[in-house]
Amino acid sequence: MKDNIFYYQKELEYLYETREHFVKNYPKLAPFLAYNSKDPDVERIIENLAILSSKIHQELDENIPHIAESLINIVSPNYTNPIPSLCMQEFKLEQNSKENKLTIPKGTVVKSKPIDKCICEFKTVYDVYLYPISINEVFASSKNQDYTFNLKLQIDKAETKISDLGLEKINLYLGNDTYMSTTLLLYIHSYLKELKIQCLETDEEFFLNTYDIEKIGLNPDESSLSYNDLGFEAFSLLREYFFMPHKFNFLRINNLDILNNCQGRTINIEFKFSKPFPANCIFRKELFSLSMTPIINIFAKSAEPLINNHKKDSYRIFVDRSQPKAYEIIQTLQVKAHNSEGGKRLLKNYKSFERFEFLKDNQKDFYSINTKKNSKGEVFSEISFFSSYLMDETISIDLLCSNGDLPSRL
Repeated sequence: MKDNIFYYQKELEYLYETREHFVKNYPKLAPFLAYNSKDPDVERIIENLAILSSKIHQELDENIPHIAESLINIVSPNYTNPIPSLCMQEFKLEQNSKENKLTIPKGTVVKSKPIDKCICEFKTVYDVYLYPISINEVFASSKNQDYTFNLKLQIDKAETKISDLGLEKINLYLGNDTYMSTTLLLYIHSYLKELKIQCLETDEEFFLNTYDIEKIGLNPDESSLSYNDLGFEAFSLLREYFFMPHKFNFLRINNLDILNNCQGRTINIEFKFSKPFPANCIFRKELFSLSMTPIINIFAKSAEPLINNHKKDSYRIFVDRSQPKAYEIIQTLQVKAHNSEGGKRLLKNYKSFERFEFLKDNQKDFYSINTKKNSKGEVFSEISFFSSYLMDETISIDLLCSNGDLPSRL
């Protein structure tokens, strides 16, 4: 209402000033418009004209962000997409599990406890390799001119040896201590001389190449925001880094099948460096994990069907009308129209206006989506249709959604 009053007062002030200027120059043409005139009908006409012109002015101003949004959607569509909730999730094998090896592929669905009768749905970003192994100790040491970081692992399952696990690769999470994790990443990628694995029971030694260590998180298929993103890849990486820098604190150690003949239960992975660690870089066991992955609150869902009768210029999209705050639209995947003519069912795909897909097949039907904000401060999406078929049609919309701010209450 504050905006409405602002525009109304602005237009009313302009009309009063214009009225005095007109009466001063042409006093005989409009004597009842004079400021000292007390004609109530003239005053009501001026006030109603101010209301009408203020709404026109307000609508023009409100369309400027929509034009800017459409232009940005063309140039960099990922810039206007909301950011879903991101967090870290750790998995554990059950103690009585008969499995010695379990892979949780990326994209695995993780569901939360209900919040206001709504279950938040997440997806894993990385593959997780689960073994009955835990981190026993982490420490730094030095000898002569060699400086080492040691990762001691032990088997948690009774009567099981390293050779029984079928080790191939493990993901190592370096923790959320920014200084420690970034320092260790720097040393591994810049100063690593040798990578050795020792079996503490049998004194066996196994050597890996330094390139067997793989950085995780920089490849396009490892992006948490790679949901058909048509924008710049570098922008997606920067966006991930600023919103969740811990996603990049991962290493993958490959070619661990060299341990398939190891008969021990405890191993020490020794990273040997050519440079000592800073004195204030302290390693703590509780920061590291072998079964951690980022997860993102995103899932596919269909919006409630709507009737396009071509009597409105736009329609609000409802994911769930009973819980409007439980869902937030991240991206529109597909828009379909269903209608009947002469007893025959017709299907039609609307194409995105910003993507110019409708130009490929010379199609005349397309849609455009804008973000709106009502007087209550609620932000929602509206869809507009440009169609060559003017009969009533039922619209179904496939979306990528998140649960908005609900995950912050977990």
